[in-house]
Amino acid sequence: MSKIKVFIIGRRGRLAKNLLSTLKKNEFIVRSASHEKINYSENFHILKKKLDNFKPKVVINCYAITKHKESIKNIKKTFFSNSIFPYLLSDYSEENKITFIQISSEAVFSSKYERINAVKDKTNPETVLGLSKLAAEKLIISNQNTIILRLPFLYGEGTIINNLISRLKMKKKIKAADDVYSTLISTQSVSDYI
Repeated sequence: MSKIKVFIIGRRGRLAKNLLSTLKKNEFIVRSASHEKINYSENFHILKKKLDNFKPKVVINCYAITKHKESIKNIKKTFFSNSIFPYLLSDYSEENKITFIQISSEAVFSSKYERINAVKDKTNPETVLGLSKLAAEKLIISNQNTIILRLPFLYGEGTIINNLISRLKMKKKIKAADDVYSTLISTQSVSDYI
């Protein structure tokens, strides 16, 4: 049986790093790309050549502008990276019969809920991140080879949750929001699921 080829975009993020490790351990053939040297969302033709040469069965998009201050400062770039770029990837995947997995966010919901959101809850994002992620979902939802995973807060090595827990263990003060309702899921759990 031949090994499945998987291409991960956004390899510097915690989830992508965990996915790379998990997939390699399970003997997938894995390649990845980072936006560190080349902004693939703005130079899609370069990424397309890499994908054409590698011929993956699965493409996973972990890339997004997620930092609140950066997204507000660069709204146009955030929408291009978080909405148009996934649309280009989804269409490319559809044309080439590739399974495309888009990592989305529970930021597509309102923070005014006083409970954890359910899939069927009405979306009502209040941040640039949430608006851009929801726009991507709407653009790609009709493609048959596309899977959208809305994730809550991730925890694992190097994440904000782990940093807060470490500070608590050292009996240091922390600041946390008192109006955010979310479940937590580990990067390893998500990687195992995928």
